Order: sequence, then structure tokens, then C-alpha cells
Amino acid sequence: MAYAQALEQVRPIEIAPDDDPLTAGIKKHLADCETEYVAYSTLCRRLDESYKPTNRVSETYAWEINVEPKKLDQVRNQIPLIYTAVNLKSNVLGMRPPKFNFRPLNRKDPSLRAQAESIESIVQKTWEDEEMDEIHLNVSRCIGLYGRGVLHDGIRNGTTFTENIDQQYNVWVSWRRFGEPECMSFMEMVSDREARDLGWDGVTVDATMRFNFPIYGGYPHDDPLGIKTDKFVGEKFIYGRVPVIHYYYQKTKYGNVWYAKVVNGQVVSEKNLKRKDWPFTIIEGEHVPGLLNGVGDAEPLLDLQAELNGRSSDWGEGVRRNIRDQWKAWGLRHLTPKHVNGGGRIWELTDKDTDDIQPLKYPTDDVGAQAYLNFIMQQYRRVSGIPDEAEAGQVAAGTSGFMATIKYQSLITSLAPRRIRMQKAYRKWALSKLERKL
Repeated sequence: MAYAQALEQVRPIEIAPDDDPLTAGIKKHLADCETEYVAYSTLCRRLDESYKPTNRVSETYAWEINVEPKKLDQVRNQIPLIYTAVNLKSNVLGMRPPKFNFRPLNRKDPSLRAQAESIESIVQKTWEDEEMDEIHLNVSRCIGLYGRGVLHDGIRNGTTFTENIDQQYNVWVSWRRFGEPECMSFMEMVSDREARDLGWDGVTVDATMRFNFPIYGGYPHDDPLGIKTDKFVGEKFIYGRVPVIHYYYQKTKYGNVWYAKVVNGQVVSEKNLKRKDWPFTIIEGEHVPGLLNGVGDAEPLLDLQAELNGRSSDWGEGVRRNIRDQWKAWGLRHLTPKHVNGGGRIWELTDKDTDDIQPLKYPTDDVGAQAYLNFIMQQYRRVSGIPDEAEAGQVAAGTSGFMATIKYQSLITSLAPRRIRMQKAYRKWALSKLERKL
């Protein structure tokens, strides 16, 4: 439903004949990416809800029998499979930052060896100065949750910086082909005063040069599609905020990267960054052929977590009804639960002529319920690759080191492709930093 509502708001963006190349390029970029990122932001919203246990809402509900009139209650059991899987695997990956080794062309040459050691020292110091250990952990968490991580690096006030982008759906990429961007942009919302500081004249509003805020970026992080929000206000402002696009592109294929700042549809600045590498590096989780965004640990577990929460709540509801004293009664008048020894709940029925009261019980198939919940957990282990021992499960007595290694091999194997992709991205990051420093 959320995707269908958002898709209805996708705008047809037409390039006017008198548009300059920069304006036409931005419009083409927005038109190319908008439909794709509507779907991606819808997925990210589901992943956000499933990752945060307190916000989890399932499609399965349990009847609340102690409320008049009877109403549906939310799922009582919140079992955070996704939270556990994402945190455990990202922590395992994030606690081992990459090592940078620059080998000299000739190991026998002392000068070349000294040069390689100096380069390693520069990269290591840059890693420590920019607190990359924490950024590496945050990127690992984003890959596990959203299926991709985004590193942003550049120069700010004369100093190099690197940051992790949490809001994955704020980075749009137009791909020339897989792995080769044609242009990219970062969307954000700023205050009116900050927009004027960025160069906005306070008057210009071009709807075709703004990202579609009712779909994307104009709402809070926990409601990217505005499903919880009744309305947005204003032609110039959205909730008192002004949309800004940071647009990166190349004027010639494989040429320098240029940067344009667009505030509320007004191009306020354009400059040559004098760099050939893109400022945003996309790191996939698990690559899926044909998909532009990877898959993380959360998406394959969405249905399993919803099913586990729903079925365990149903089972718990049956147990709860049996624990509470409940009675079925016939022909009783003006009798309330407090008149029954021990209290409890009375359900008055009318299909008997004589007075009667009997205990009401709800027999539950405990064996079947337990077997089904065990089946769901087995599928969770199979899909996530996380052994029970990694989640504080009891290790059987006499388990050898060889058997323990076999149990953990699925977890190690599942993280190996991710580690390779992250190593490639960090090597690119290191070469980019060296290019600016040397």
C-alpha cells in the first residue's frame, strides 16, 4: 500500500528546449531515479520498522478479551530476529578493520621499501585522524540492514573528511552501467536561513528541479513516505524546510567530477572538484544480478520475523486465556465477575433454559505449536547463517574445536564476500586520500 500510494505521486519530468546542459542533466537524473528510489525507500521503511523492536507492528493480531467492547490488540511477542542478526554480523565484520599493505615494486631496493612504509604510515594516520574505526562499524551496520553502505569523502574547510551516510535513500545514483556511475546526488532538507546562507534568493521555486518530497526526503527518517503524516504545507517550504540537491556529474566521460548545488530548484553554485573519483562510494551487501542495490541481512528475514511474532503471540494468547479464570453461564442476571470466587471473567450465554455456570477453557496444541516455532527458528538459522552458539546458545559438552569451527563456518562464509567488497572500497578510499595529500 505504501509503495502504491507513493508511486502515484511520481512526476513526469520534461526537459524544456531552452534548458541549459546542467539543468537538463539534473532533470534527467531525477526522472531516471525517482521510480526506482520510491521502491527502495519503501523497502527501507519496512526494514526500519522491523529493526526497531519497539516500533514493530505485525499484520497478525491477538484478541484482547479483557476490554469492552472487544478490540484487536497488537502482537504481544516482539522477537527481534532482524535486530539480532544485523547487530551480530555487523559487529563481527566491524570489529576487524581492514589492513593496508603497500608493497614496493622492488623489495630489494631500500628506497622503494622506505617509500612504501611511508605511504602505509600516511594512510594509517589518516584512518586514525578521521576515526574510521567507528565509521567502518557504522557502514557494516548499514550494509546489514539496508543491503548497502555509502561512504562520503571530500575536503571541507581545507581538511579531508569521511562520513557514513545513514539515510541510504538520500543518495541517488544514475548508472552508466553496473558499477560505473554516470551522475549522483545527495538530498537533504535545511532551514530557510541556512538555505539563504547557501545562496538561495528566497524567491525561486522550480518544482521540476526539486526531489519529490511527498515521496522522498521531505519527511522524518522514521516516516520517509509520509504515510503517518496528513499533509505537507507550502509551495516554497515543506514543514518550514527547504529541499537541497547536491549534484555530482562529469562533463566528459571519465573526466573530472563537477559539483552543483541546487536549492529549491535554483542552481546557486557550480564548480570543478578537480578529482576523477566520485565522492560517494557504494558498498553492496550481497550482490543480486540485475539489482542496483544489494541485499543485507534484514530483508530475507522480514517474513520469518513477522511469522514468528504472530504465531508465538497466538500460542501465548491461548495460554493466557487458560491461566485466567473464565466461565460460561446460562440464565444468570445481574451477576458480575466479582460475585464468582476468585474473580475472573463470565461470558453469559442464552441457549439454555436452566441456570448453569461452567469453567471455560481453550485447549492449545502445545506440541504442534512448539514444533512449528522450532521450524521457523531452523529456517532463521539456515537463512542467516548464524549458529545457535553465536547467540549465547548452550554448547554441548564434549564439542571439539573442529566441530565448533564447522558450526561457525557458515557465519564466516556469509561475511567473506562483504569483507572483500569493503576492502576494495577502502583501498579506493586510501588512494583517493593519498592523491590529495601527496
